[in-house]
Amino acid sequence: ELSQPVRESVDAVVSQDSDIEGLTAALLILDSMDSLLDLVSRVEARDRSENKLRTAKGDIDAAVQALLDQRFDEMGSEITRWWGNLRPGDASVFEKIERRGTGRRNLRLKARLNNGIEDDEDGTIRDAIAVFSDSQLAALGLSTFLARCIAEDTGLVVLDDPLIGFDADHRSTFATQTIQELVSSGIQVIVSTCDNTLADRIQTAHEHVGVARY
Repeated sequence: ELSQPVRESVDAVVSQDSDIEGLTAALLILDSMDSLLDLVSRVEARDRSENKLRTAKGDIDAAVQALLDQRFDEMGSEITRWWGNLRPGDASVFEKIERRGTGRRNLRLKARLNNGIEDDEDGTIRDAIAVFSDSQLAALGLSTFLARCIAEDTGLVVLDDPLIGFDADHRSTFATQTIQELVSSGIQVIVSTCDNTLADRIQTAHEHVGVARY
């Protein structure tokens, strides 16, 4: 048996080195074990739900982008058709429309430089805005507009001076081919213009369908 002085010394050392606060916390945890397990279970369930939501968001974003790519391909084909109608034989041609990033706000319009070779499939691809002239950009805007009208099954189209700066080289093409294509698609066309030559050619080309001029 330890003597009293020795016992007191041992008790002092044991009391000093014992982690009483840690033991107290451990006892509190053991006493609340059911609540703790329930909390851990809820945290794990929340984490699983968040992971599923992130995965679902990624799948939805991928599906949206795939759908946009498909719609842009379809729209690009229609724009190409109208471009060929408006600007046959151009050295630079509309190539495609593609999304920029998600495609929800920003798009890219691409042009192909045929390098002097008609229908040159290996031509250089550039941003249309960087290489098209003002006249070509106006034709691209009109092609895009008409492609959208066809896609939305529009019954009426109003065109206000559709040829920029009285683009004399393309008056006849617009007055005959473009107007005829719209009329053949079942679309009523109203053209407002200050170009008397263009108005004359439209009237002459479509007198057989009862075109009215004011």
